[in-house]
Amino acid sequence: MARQIILGSQSPRRFELLQSVVPSERIRVVSPKNEDEAGFADCANHIQIEERLQQIVSVKLLDVRSQLDWPSEAEQEICTVCADTIVVASQENDLPIVLGKPPSKDWQLTVRDWFLQYYHRQAHEVWTCFAIDDFRGREFHVVKTRVTFAEVDDWWIDWYLATEEPVGKAGGYGIQGHAAALVDSVRGSLTNVIGLPVFELTNAFRRLKLIVD
Repeated sequence: MARQIILGSQSPRRFELLQSVVPSERIRVVSPKNEDEAGFADCANHIQIEERLQQIVSVKLLDVRSQLDWPSEAEQEICTVCADTIVVASQENDLPIVLGKPPSKDWQLTVRDWFLQYYHRQAHEVWTCFAIDDFRGREFHVVKTRVTFAEVDDWWIDWYLATEEPVGKAGGYGIQGHAAALVDSVRGSLTNVIGLPVFELTNAFRRLKLIVD
């Protein structure tokens, strides 16, 4: 019997990406109830950022699994997947900074500043941590993709802000949408930037026999 996959995310993009690997009838969406997440302001380097990202996904996983109700003997038929995606840019002192979702108030000013300060003429990275949890245990994977924007001027930034696409997006952009017009290159997984690295997730599923070769 094919096991059910619990997707612990309310992101429609993640559902679509997971659906490309697993039939929709095997997927059940259970969103985390607690929307509060630990921030990255106190993370001084890439190692600390990665540890915090894994911690955030672990909390999501526990949240989702606490909502499930099943007989203990049926637990092995369920597998839970949770993920979180962040944008990691470089500051002038070469220290990393995590760009989250722009604030609801004056988001245009924030996103404009990010484009000018962190995206213009320099690359940044998009990290997605995904966790897989089933009766055999729990494992975490962090996938990193390097993204470089084209040299955009004020006209292009104004154009992108007018789409209102940055609202609610990590790093203030959605590469699967209008922001694709601004991208010069992507080194690594494109689906990782969208929110779920399909290649790496599929390999993990194959190894765990969640999909049949």
